[in-house]
Amino acid sequence: MLRKAGIPVILQYGGLVEVRDYKPVRFTELIAYKKTSITPLEAFTDREMTSVLQVVKEGTGHIPANFRLIPESAREKAVETLNKMNNIGISGVIKMGKSGDPVLGIPVVDEMVGIAVVGGINPLCAAKEAGFNVNIRLAEKIMEFSTMEKLIEPKPVLREVKHGSSKQVKFLLSKAWNLINMVDFDFETQEGKIIANISHVNKEDTEDALDLFNEVMSKPEYCASKYFKIMPNLKEGKTSVATVCSLTIDGILNKKGIPSAPKYGGILETHAINPRFIELTAYSGSSIDPHEIYMTKGMTSVLESVKSHGRILASLKEIPYIARSDILEILDDAKKTGFSILKVGKPSELIYNAKVEKYHVGIITPGGLNPITAIREAGIHVEPKAAETMLDISQMEEF
Repeated sequence: MLRKAGIPVILQYGGLVEVRDYKPVRFTELIAYKKTSITPLEAFTDREMTSVLQVVKEGTGHIPANFRLIPESAREKAVETLNKMNNIGISGVIKMGKSGDPVLGIPVVDEMVGIAVVGGINPLCAAKEAGFNVNIRLAEKIMEFSTMEKLIEPKPVLREVKHGSSKQVKFLLSKAWNLINMVDFDFETQEGKIIANISHVNKEDTEDALDLFNEVMSKPEYCASKYFKIMPNLKEGKTSVATVCSLTIDGILNKKGIPSAPKYGGILETHAINPRFIELTAYSGSSIDPHEIYMTKGMTSVLESVKSHGRILASLKEIPYIARSDILEILDDAKKTGFSILKVGKPSELIYNAKVEKYHVGIITPGGLNPITAIREAGIHVEPKAAETMLDISQMEEF
């Protein structure tokens, strides 16, 4: 409707907004619209991620919202248009900034204005939180407005945001690059630090969880590495499992002088003839690891992949094409040492249905959370956390 009014709109992020005492404070999670195949707000519809009902009842929690930009010169017309929309029952604006002002922790460039809007899926998220089986699909179809019903005298819950938090959203790559830089694993000595995922299961579920974990670990093509560690006392009442994060490969290559950058996390269909990515989310522009999202939303079928074919977590990395010949020997050493590489592409090649930048080569690796994902698929509660910490390989076991 803003565009119908002649206002250019740049849709940037979908995410979660933290609410305290009925006041929106800041975005805590974000995914960029232009860098994902899944609608960002869909990524945050799991009942464990949102707390819409709690916000309505107690004024504290997290709700889905999105963020867009408009030119400063269009602000006055946008306010007028949004007021007209509000008069007919279409509202949801949490905050509109001024030129160059950050909005709920998202920085805004000069001469642009940020607008944060409540997600239209909030009522559906509330139903999901209450235990109902709700399949949420965003922007699914066009409907005639006159055929829709209107709530009589809806009562606003959120209070006006005057001064949101100045704390900016932390994007995943900022953390990832620091971890990548600390990798010093050496193939020859088989010593040094790797990046580890740390996941937690309830102690009473440990035996069943480890049976599933071992089933996937027996298939090296579905695991980032053969190394793992069971930590029984890291978290009270939990058994913690450390697996090698595939970002470790970026660290190893960078230490060898080859600039390797994590590009996408995605879901790979493991069909024997023609494997292909069916979902992709960029590491840049996201505050949460894409694999955590796909895992939480139940979009994988790792256990089926072990038996025949299904959907696993995998990552795409990019290196300059001129370094391709150099990395083949390095990655061959990586495989011999227990790391998994699914494919090294050719310059500018479409690799497993994923596009790489011009003058670059793609490298596909399985996700380090695949054995953990299998546990969740079996209905066992697990708390995954990708790229959580550094571990020395000497502290880990070999499968």
